[in-house]
Order: sequence, then structure tokens, then C-alpha cells
Amino acid sequence: MLTSKLENLIWEGKAFPKTFCVGNTQKHVLNIQPDRFIIITDILYFPFFAGYNQEINLDVSFGNILDWVKKNHISTQLTILGEKNFNRFQFRNNVNFVFDDQDLTYLPIPGQPTFLNTYLIHTTGVSFTFSFGSPWNNLNGNTLPESTGFSAPIDYGKDGDSDVFPVTQIGDLSTADFTFTNYYGRNDIPANFPATQELAYSVDSTTNITSDLRPYGNSHPILQVSYVEILGSPNNIGL
Repeated sequence: MLTSKLENLIWEGKAFPKTFCVGNTQKHVLNIQPDRFIIITDILYFPFFAGYNQEINLDVSFGNILDWVKKNHISTQLTILGEKNFNRFQFRNNVNFVFDDQDLTYLPIPGQPTFLNTYLIHTTGVSFTFSFGSPWNNLNGNTLPESTGFSAPIDYGKDGDSDVFPVTQIGDLSTADFTFTNYYGRNDIPANFPATQELAYSVDSTTNITSDLRPYGNSHPILQVSYVEILGSPNNIGL
């Protein structure tokens, strides 16, 4: 989000609005010059689908659509990380289908992009990392007593409360690991690490968007990044 403070710096010649296009691969890095830092003000994510199966036959059954979704990785994780910030975004790729009356198939067309206002400060190189979502194991369990929670009807409750409703815990399907303390998907870091309290997919061989899954123009991620490059450092500029 472009604030009035940033606009003033731009008019004063102390900051410069720029763009950075990310896509067609799993990872991009935006380098930052010495004695400068950037603020990412917004991102525009274009949905895509990656896989071998690019069409659906005329028999559009629920199982047929479900099979297409599994093969074409309908969920994408974007991680924007650097020494100053670590941010993760989850996108559900929206897809429309157009009927081809010659081949009697439905051709998928990526839907509208998603626009997000941001205010992400980075002082060193910024990595934009794409990875697939992946299936989870699901298991019902109570929120642990040390977690934030209230009894029903305000919340689902937690261990020790009078009214407790089990909620879905998620684990890594490849390892069947449910040893975490809350509801997260990264089993390779300590359970009390703050990042583990959110939905997150591990970046591994099962979520890697490999080149063989990106044979078409609509089968790779695209992200348009808008940012402001500012002279100095965030410690002495008063932001």
C-alpha cells in the first residue's frame, strides 16, 4: 500500500517506485543495492494450473473434476522471505472451463488475478518462492490447554474446558506426522516456533513446481510486484 509518507519521499527524490515481475520458475530473487531498502506495497497474483492433464472430457462427473484438480495442483503457496521479513501467502487457483464443441472437451482457462495490498520491508535480497499445496492427513483433536481458546459457544474450547469440540488437525501426508502441538503443516521445525501456528506446506520434492509440469503458457505462476526503493535505512528514515 502506497502511503502518504512514501509519496512524500518519492516527490522529494528520496524514493523510487519500481516493479518486479516474478514467474515461470519456482524462485526469483530481487537484489537490493547497498544503503537502500525497499517496501513492497502490493502484489498481483495470476492463477495457473500445472500438470499434464489440460482438458476434461465431455463426461463432467464429480470424480472427473476431482481427478483433474488432483493432477493440476489447484493450490499454490507463495513465500516472500529475506533477513527482515518472512511472509507466506496461500492461493486457491480459480479456473474457468470453456467447451470445445469440436473435440467435445472442456478447456480450462485461468481465472481473474488476486490483488493484495502489502507493506513488507526488506533490507537485503528478497526471495519469491512458489510451491504447490499438498494433500494432508486429517485427525480430530482438542486444542491444547496452553493455547488461546474459549469454551463454546464463543469458540471450540480447549483441553480442560467444560465445552470442547474437536477441531481438525492437519499433518504431512508423506510422513503421517501428527507430533506437532497445534494446527500447522511444517513438521521439520520445532512446534513452538511461531511460523508453525499457520497453514504452511513444506517445500520438498512433492511440492516442487518442476519444469515438466510447466509446458504451457498458463501452467506457470506469475506475480507482479510493486515496491518502493528508498535511500538510507529504515532505522533512520522515520517510517
